[in-house]
Amino acid sequence: MIIRGLFLVILLVLSKSSVTDGEEFAISAKSGEVYEGENTGIGETTYHTFKLSDEFDGSEDFTVNIIAENTHTEMEAYISKHNTKPKAKSIDGDTAVCDNVGHILCIYSAEKLKKNELITVGIYCKNPCKYTYEVQLSGKADAKLEKDLLFKMKRPTEIVRIQIPSIISPEVEQLLFILNPTSEVISFHQPYYAYIQKGSTPPSSKMDSPIKFFEGEGGAKIAVVQRKSKNFCSGCTYTIAIEAEEGKSFNLQTTTRGGIIDLKGKKEMGMLESNKTLFYKYEPMKLNTLDHLRERSSESYLLIHLHVSTGAVTIGIQPDSQPRSLENYLWTVEASGKEIITIPPSELKRFSRDVYYLYVMAHVPSTYSLSIRSSKSSISQLSLGVKEVGALLPGQVANFDLHFVIPETVDIVIEFEKLSGVSHLYVKNCKENSKGQGCTIKAADFDKKTDSNSWISNSTEKVESITVK
Repeated sequence: MIIRGLFLVILLVLSKSSVTDGEEFAISAKSGEVYEGENTGIGETTYHTFKLSDEFDGSEDFTVNIIAENTHTEMEAYISKHNTKPKAKSIDGDTAVCDNVGHILCIYSAEKLKKNELITVGIYCKNPCKYTYEVQLSGKADAKLEKDLLFKMKRPTEIVRIQIPSIISPEVEQLLFILNPTSEVISFHQPYYAYIQKGSTPPSSKMDSPIKFFEGEGGAKIAVVQRKSKNFCSGCTYTIAIEAEEGKSFNLQTTTRGGIIDLKGKKEMGMLESNKTLFYKYEPMKLNTLDHLRERSSESYLLIHLHVSTGAVTIGIQPDSQPRSLENYLWTVEASGKEIITIPPSELKRFSRDVYYLYVMAHVPSTYSLSIRSSKSSISQLSLGVKEVGALLPGQVANFDLHFVIPETVDIVIEFEKLSGVSHLYVKNCKENSKGQGCTIKAADFDKKTDSNSWISNSTEKVESITVK
């Protein structure tokens, strides 16, 4: 990203204070640098305050990009010019909720800023968390490879150009363009359109460009250029046109894919053409010590979250070493839609768990997102409309929680498909206790009689369902 204010210095006053401790310290930083932050308590909010320099010329937007170390962290952020401790209860004309675009994006438009003005960002985590945050002063700029471009629509159509380096690693198999809208665009289903083509000429809906954007998770749009394609060019420029309402925020990521991609515990978005494959690895030992111990625990389940937005794929998982062929991966699952693949500790105990190798192969043109983590709890969280795929040994019970708030007149239908073996589904309706814990189903419960708050499937059919009224 070309930052017009790159040589301008922001005085960054970082107030690492929760509601109780009040610790503060200050450092100076250049626009575009990345810093680390941490919330150590439950439900803690940490505040970071920034001061614009005397040299601010009023032409650049102020942006803060916040990325959680763990993709499953429940995080929110708030930004304000006058409130020194912005949070959910203080939303007003000056304090606003930052956008969620796969990570947290806070933006103050240039027209709202003045020299020497203070801007405070409050970062809330439901549980202790670590994160990085990047501060930028960015005006009208072009994108760079492997660098996010954060921007707001200042006109009905914004044009962004991406200059690709003249030298690209031989391992690179594709160029990937990921456009993420704000949560506001997603929530209200406000349409937006994006077009891309090689060269400096702005594309439009009237042009038939050979490169297309496809729908991704969470309203994202994804375009890919394969290395063997005639549209792949090192040293070339690609131009993107985005059509959306003025004031809406977007994040554009331009990256490369090839070789073995390191997941690093974060969500990966991808796109593949028919019969193409990408390879991944996940090394929990390179995370912090606590995460590594949890991953190595003999009680840990391995959870792979896969959301196939378009198309259909096969995913393979193999601990410890990468197989020479796709047929030799230990676990493989064919997937379309949203799926959570659960591998129990009984299946993992014979492996070191220092590294996992994965592949994703597309049967048809497909877009998807992928993340991997472990959990010491045998209780997985389910969401409405999300498929869970798992494996059980004889006598083993897997527990799942489903939390929802719906009208009393609406029924919940739980569909259960047996891919192999004989298994049964038990559903129990219960309230959380004072610690926020629900009930746990044990093997002995399957022998008990059901009542108005419990249901059990005893059918031998491959697919059956339970309706919870």
